[in-house]
Parts: sequence; structure tokens; C-alpha cells
Amino acid sequence: MLLLFDTCSILSFGIPADIKSFDQALEKSPIFYEYVEKYPQLKKYKSICNKQRSNGVHASGYVITKRPIVGLIPTRRDKLGDLVLEFDKDVAEQVGMVKMDILGLKTLDIIETTNQLILQQGKQIPNIDLEAYDEATYDLITAGDTFGVFQFGTSAGTIDLCKKIKPTSIEDLSVITTLARPASKDIREDFIKTRNGERQQTLMHESLKNALNDTFGFPLYDESLLVLAKDVAGWDLSEADKLRKLTKEKGKNPQKAKKWKEEFIQGAISNNINEEMANKIWTEIVEPYGKYSFNKSHAVSYSMVSYHTAYLKAHFKKEFLLANLMDEVNSNTPDAKNNILKIKGEFKKNNITLSPPDVNKSQLTYAIIDNKLLTGLDALKSVGDEGILDIINKRPFKDFFDFMARVDSKTVRANAIQALIGAGAFDCFNMPRKTMFNYCADYRKKLQVWLKNHDPNTEVFSYDFPKEDEWSKHEIYAVEQFYIGDSFIKIFDAYQTFFKSQHDTIRKIKLAKNKDKFYSIKAIIKDFFEFKVKKEDSKFYGQSMAKLTLEDIYGQSCSCTVFPDRYLDLQKKFYKNKIKLDNGVALHFSGSANMYDGEMGIIFEEIHSIVDIPPLPEDFKEKKKIKSSSKDKNLSLKDELEDFLYEEKFIEFEEKDTK
Repeated sequence: MLLLFDTCSILSFGIPADIKSFDQALEKSPIFYEYVEKYPQLKKYKSICNKQRSNGVHASGYVITKRPIVGLIPTRRDKLGDLVLEFDKDVAEQVGMVKMDILGLKTLDIIETTNQLILQQGKQIPNIDLEAYDEATYDLITAGDTFGVFQFGTSAGTIDLCKKIKPTSIEDLSVITTLARPASKDIREDFIKTRNGERQQTLMHESLKNALNDTFGFPLYDESLLVLAKDVAGWDLSEADKLRKLTKEKGKNPQKAKKWKEEFIQGAISNNINEEMANKIWTEIVEPYGKYSFNKSHAVSYSMVSYHTAYLKAHFKKEFLLANLMDEVNSNTPDAKNNILKIKGEFKKNNITLSPPDVNKSQLTYAIIDNKLLTGLDALKSVGDEGILDIINKRPFKDFFDFMARVDSKTVRANAIQALIGAGAFDCFNMPRKTMFNYCADYRKKLQVWLKNHDPNTEVFSYDFPKEDEWSKHEIYAVEQFYIGDSFIKIFDAYQTFFKSQHDTIRKIKLAKNKDKFYSIKAIIKDFFEFKVKKEDSKFYGQSMAKLTLEDIYGQSCSCTVFPDRYLDLQKKFYKNKIKLDNGVALHFSGSANMYDGEMGIIFEEIHSIVDIPPLPEDFKEKKKIKSSSKDKNLSLKDELEDFLYEEKFIEFEEKDTK
């Protein structure tokens, strides 16, 4: 299977992107030709080329009609059971349907959560005036401090646009929203230079003034094309909107394009524009329009949300970051874990200390108390909301015994208690985590039996915990990472002696000049992404390389690019040391400073050593206290019999639960 996958990958990279048929691939791709010669049975599958591969369903597209849709046009049920059309959107519109995309933004929930947190802090929810100039908000965007800001904090390219455009209005923000799209990359730099007065603005013809003057001569918005068609060809807005749709088809309907071009040119001639100029306007502006332009009403609407979130971050930073953190904790998206780490980094930058969970203080989710970010109980693996609510309703707890005696064993299971212990939520009881973790299940079984015949308000339950050494710092680091995905142990202590020798910090890299060499860096991998080079003119075309996010002992992070030749060396080093290349591994390597999209990072050069992720303790499992031959001073013969029966039932229950 792996061999087949690798072969398919090689074949796909060897076929040019403009190939549209089986026969063209045979003609223009030598590697594909050789493969088909070797396996001629492939030729019988050529008939499937250019066939519809699958039925897609728009994530938020709705069709609106006056009459019941069933019986009007063909429908089917998708895999989720939803009623969907068998027509595509174009055919649906041709037969009289109205299609609308109704988007749901989680950002609106984050804004609402931020408002609730603002109220909880005794502050007033702001009445944000979108037309006013708020200096703090626009300074934040111009500085590129946009992590968490809708649309503006997800890519280095967008952050760079914010810095270069220096917005002062919603109109400016909509320009950033439009230029940030990948399709606009070809006009980005020229637009910025023209806007900043570094390049002269030119218009091909005076008839384009109303359409393109506000966007410095660039076809930035769809709406401008409607004005262009009206002013150049004399069309009404209905005809002009058809032209807009045609440009979005990007050459898929050449017959329609030819017909509309002829009509456009004839209209321009009737409007006293010579044929040569009309042709030039069509070829140089109208045809590439769909590649660059974006719907302005869409861009402005998005930018209003961007401004709202930027305002909240500028004026209510703690509440805004907390709302984002709460959202990511409950998210199942692949990048949620990395986003949680980024948000925690934002708190650190704003001098807000991160605190481990506390069974007597922590809320359901994260909370800011006394300028500290207190870890919420829902951030812990194996701890369910029902158990958390039981804990919150019954606290405060005086000690470990008080907790174990009062929480509901059906909702706060043994694995949840171990998670609380491992994450540090029981540190307030001044007992070693290792001891509580290893014996909590055995302790609870005996306590349950004892409680049937004793009153905890007047009697004392005795359980002799075996004396054991506490987990080491690197073991606690591993346990906290296991349960929280983060740790409160310093990286310096977690990786023992690895970081003690002299090395350069990421802060030093960020202050370096571009292309400065060679730095000796020690850091851990916080995020890891492998991909293949798809740029056909690259010398590394088709080869695998990697992007790493690194963090040093001071909590500073940056990106690291590992090119294919160096990536092979890195993989060999990992293979030789029998270590998996993954998040949490510590690297010692040399590299050079590299500026990319406005951010200083590192180009990987040579690996020196690697240290695996700190392992979990060897005894990372519950234990039973060995019974003594004499009777326990707290247990009667009846108690011991009930203890035995309880354990038998407990074992049976656990086995059923496992099954």
C-alpha cells in the first residue's frame, strides 16, 4: 500500500498542471508514458477522465423558492440525511432558484462571550462606533498585534499587509481583507506603492474613473465592474451583473465570453470609445477581473467584524483572550492545541501568570483571578462536565479525605481523580502527587466500605499511604503534558541537563539581521508540518520539507524552515536515535536568520543532537496497598468482608465498563 501511494505521488508530480486528458498526459509526461507502457491495462480506464468525481455539498448554501422544492427540481439526501439539490448552483439559478450562502461565524460567539466576561468584571459593554477613529484599535492593527482578530491574525502575509497599509478606517480594512486573498498576490505590492504615493496612479481611459479611481486604478471589487460596464459599454446593472458572473467563471465558457466580448466592444463603440481601446479594456481589465476582485459588501461586512474584535483586544485584552481560549478548549479542530498555546503565550506577553488547576478555586473553564489565568477543570483530559459541576457544588474541600468522601463516585470516576492529581489540582492538600495518583482507587474502595458503618463528621478514616519519593520534575512535566497538553514546569528543568550548555536564544535570532549565520540554537518543537514542494520551477520540486514552530526556555517562539536536503539529514538523525519526529522533542542545531512575510525565523542548517519528549513515569498506573496479616485498626471483620465484596463488584463493574 505504501509503495502504491509513493508511486502515485511520483506520477502526479510528473504530470503538468495544464493536462486535461489521458492522451495529453501520455504525450507530455514521459514518466506517465513509461508507467502506462509497463501496465497497459490502465488504458481501459481512460474513459473516466473528465467525469464528475463526487457530489459536493456547500457548507452553508441555501436555495429559496416560492413553492415546495420537492417535485419542483431533483433532490437527494446526503450522508448526514439533509435534503440537497442534484443540480449545481448555476443550473439551480437558471431554472429560477435563488441561492444564498448563510455563514455561521464562531467569532460572533467569541464576541458574545467577551461581553459576558466584561460584565462579570463589573465593567460596561462598549458601544462601538464603526465610523469613528479609535487610535488604540488602529494602532493595534498597524502594529500587527492581530492574533485572535477576525481575518487579520491567521497568516504572516495578512499581518504584513496590516503593517504596510496602516489602516485608519473600515474602508482600509476592507482593502486588507481583499488583498489578503491568495488570488490578489500579483497586484498587492503595486497597489500598496500606488496608495502610498510611491507609484503614479494611471487609468487606461477616462471612462474608467468612476469604476477604479477609489481603488487607485486597480480592479479590487466586484461592484466596480458593474460601474465599468455601465460607463464603458452603456449596459444596465442587470447586464453588468452577468458580466461579473462571467469573469468568475475564469474561461470555463469560451463561447459565452466571445459573445459578451463582442457585445461589450459594440457598446463601447456606441459610447464613443474606439474599438482598439475597447479591446484593450476588455483584455487587460475585464478578463483578469475575476482573478483579483472580491465582493465589496462582503469585504466591508467582514471588516466590521475585524474591527469589532480588534477593538475588544485593544480595550479589553484579558477578557477577549480568555473568550478565545474558552472557545479553543471546546474545539475539535486540528489546530486547536496549537492555538491554545498561542493564546497562553499572549497572556504571558501581557504579564498574566498561568496557574495550574486548583480543585477549590478553578471554574468549569479558564478564569482570570488576581491577574492570574487559572486553568479550568474542563481543560483536563478524562474530566467530564458532569463531574466538574459535582466538584464545584460540593467545595470547598478541607483535604484529600474530604474530597474523596463527598464527591459522587458515579460522576467523578477514578480516572478523573487521577487527571486532577496529575495536573496539580490537589496540590492544595499538601500531599505528593505520585502517592495520591498511585493509590487513589484503592483508597476510594476502602473508604466506600468504611463510610457504610462510620460517620465522617465524628470519626477519622485511616489509610497508611506507602512512603514514596515524589515524581521528578521531568516526570511531572510529562504527566501535566499528558493531561493538559501544557506544563507549569519550566522547560529548563523538564529536559534535565540538555539546556545547561551555552546556546543562542530565539530573542537573539529575532534581533538579528536577515541571512545572519550561524547560530547555535536549542529549543523544543511546538508544532510540526511536513509538505511537498509544488512550485515547478523550484530545484526542490516534488521533495518533502518541513516547517517547525520552536520554543526556547524563555517561552520565545519562532518558525524554522527545513529544506529537503537538510530534512533528510534530520530524519536520519531521528531514525538513528529511534526517536519520532514530533511535538515536544528538543533540538540542538545550527541555522541562519531568515526574514519571511515580515517575521524573523530560522533556516535549519545542521543537526547536532536531539532529546526525546520526557517520558511518563514508569509506574504511571494505580496500585493497591498490600494488606497486612493483622486486622486494620479501622476495619472490623464485617468491614473487611464488605471490602472484599465491594472489590469483587468493583472489578466486575470496571470490566463491564471496559467492554
